[in-house]
Amino acid sequence: MNKRAIFAALLSILLAGLGQIYLKRWARGITFIFLEFSTALIALGVHEPSGIILNTSVSVIAAFDAYKIALNQPVKEKKSEIPEEIRKEMERLKLF
Repeated sequence: MNKRAIFAALLSILLAGLGQIYLKRWARGITFIFLEFSTALIALGVHEPSGIILNTSVSVIAAFDAYKIALNQPVKEKKSEIPEEIRKEMERLKLF
């Protein structure tokens, strides 16, 4: 289970685009935020279930998009906390 992907999806459910911004996909994130607010204004103006469905669908699509991005994005490895000279010696001795 990829915790990062789930967290990104949850952020996008809270506000469409937050998951993309968390994953540093700025253009996608801003686009989804714009769509979220646009469909919210439509939902408020329409006063019908179709507006709420439209707004909810933007959040669901954004959450799915953030989840897929996080799954396909490689996670950076943490730098080794072993000092360089010790790590080289371990490599020389084939311990590492």
